Amino acid sequence: MLALLIKPQGVLCIPFVLMSSLIFYSLNSKNFLKIILIFFLIYFLIYPLFIFIFQSTNSSIFLESHVIKFMTKGYITGTIFYTFDEFLTQYSLIKNDFSEILYFYFLFFKKVIYQITFIRETYSTNHNIFLIIYCLALYIFIIFNFKYILPNEKIFVLLTMIINLLSILLHSSLNTADEPNRHQLFNLVPLYLLVSISISRSVNIIRSILRS
Repeated sequence: MLALLIKPQGVLCIPFVLMSSLIFYSLNSKNFLKIILIFFLIYFLIYPLFIFIFQSTNSSIFLESHVIKFMTKGYITGTIFYTFDEFLTQYSLIKNDFSEILYFYFLFFKKVIYQITFIRETYSTNHNIFLIIYCLALYIFIIFNFKYILPNEKIFVLLTMIINLLSILLHSSLNTADEPNRHQLFNLVPLYLLVSISISRSVNIIRSILRS
């Protein structure tokens, strides 16, 4: 509900929550965290290869117009592109099938980085430095107290993780918004809640140390 109030794109939370819940309760496994991370890795390995194969066969008008064009044209955001020719020039590669496959992997990786760091070439150096520190602070707080958060908020943590992973894969597969959190803002709501729990835990630890 919070996500829907913050951004219209928050409506994506509905299928993500349903899908995540189905996955979570159908697996019902202690290795759920490992499973979703393996799924993320498998998707990362398969998707660029899938794009290469389908753009070669050119067998689907829908895929060509709505999916493949985002990769073949080098979309990172609506206004920022990283083309195949730029990739070849930057790494002094020869144009062939292998270098094209590498390009799709590299482009997909860049789009994932855009989703998790928020940095942009169009921003000033100071702005990007701030965003790096900001994102690192979020992730560090969660990682630092993860062993405390996970057992106490297990369902919330796991659903938050899979919802964010699904969102990252979706937008990295297609197009990343020009502004850093325009697509991700609604997913940051539960993430911020986890960070708040971690900060509260850290403050209590510091207080205990000072009192002792």
